[in-house]
Amino acid sequence: MRKMKKVISTILAVTMCISLAACGNSDKNSAQTDEPAKEQAEEATTSDASQAAETEEPAEETKVIKIGFTANSLDNATVQESLAVLQKKCDEKGWELTPIDYKADLSTCITTIENFTTAGCDIIMFQCPDAEGVKDVVTRAQEAGIIVVAYDTTADYFDYYLTQSDEEIGTAIGTMAAEYVNEHLDGKATAFAIGLPSNPILLTREQAFTKAFTENCDGEVVDTVDCGKYMGDYAGIAEVINSAHPETKIVLSIADICTVSMMDTLKSLGYSNTEGNFAMFGCDCIEETRALWNGESGDDIMIQGSVWTGLPNALADAFERATNQVLTGEKGDPQIAQKVTAVTPENYKEVFGE
Repeated sequence: MRKMKKVISTILAVTMCISLAACGNSDKNSAQTDEPAKEQAEEATTSDASQAAETEEPAEETKVIKIGFTANSLDNATVQESLAVLQKKCDEKGWELTPIDYKADLSTCITTIENFTTAGCDIIMFQCPDAEGVKDVVTRAQEAGIIVVAYDTTADYFDYYLTQSDEEIGTAIGTMAAEYVNEHLDGKATAFAIGLPSNPILLTREQAFTKAFTENCDGEVVDTVDCGKYMGDYAGIAEVINSAHPETKIVLSIADICTVSMMDTLKSLGYSNTEGNFAMFGCDCIEETRALWNGESGDDIMIQGSVWTGLPNALADAFERATNQVLTGEKGDPQIAQKVTAVTPENYKEVFGE
């Protein structure tokens, strides 16, 4: 009996060993089988990720650029044309453009630039009323990482700046007027000037057209008015001309907005160009001026000359350079040169391609 128990115990032990061995082999086989599957899965995942990386579209630029724009007068037709170009670009890109009028006041211009800086603008574009007067506030904006674009200035400390010679602009205005006097008024006429002496740039323009006019004909500039004091009351300026110097035959102006806006009042006071004995000359070739030349005023074309500086195109160029720098960090050429072109009813279609 004891012998039988011993045999049974031996059998049980052998059976257990066989079972354990079988389990071990099963685990080993399972591991060997799973390993290639795992490697295949990893390879497939890597391949999918690689394929996805190759086919994935580059991420679209999502930065919203903030641009602050301020000018002496947002009502100025040339400024409006310029802003329309910039606004279209911003609408296409989803960028923010904030235009503010500083109303010919240096301190308001400085405050506006400070507010743009505090608001975190990426770019500030503005009409410079006084290069020295705004230098400190512009420097602070630049130190805050803001790109500053300026026009109506010859100073070069801005990131981008539009250069134009207001002496050339004034000379072109005065020369056109003198040529008109020589051709239509026997070389002699009384002229009245409209300026903005508080702005050094525009004062240079006024002085230049006065000099060019008197040097190129026997005409005389008998008086001048500061349009800044009239705050857009151009009818009031027309009345001043009529009451102070009713004999005026030529009006020399720093901008077309003045001449265009005075026409109705001047006509009501009896002034007319139908016989060629009254004419006005300005700057900017605004749309209203070109419309007059295109026949909207009939034969009474009171504006006989204007100077084109290409401001809308030049500002658009500066805008492109500044926004590209914000997006890429690449700085473009800081100077954008504006050209001076004397435009008349006879050549405006050629100049503007109309």
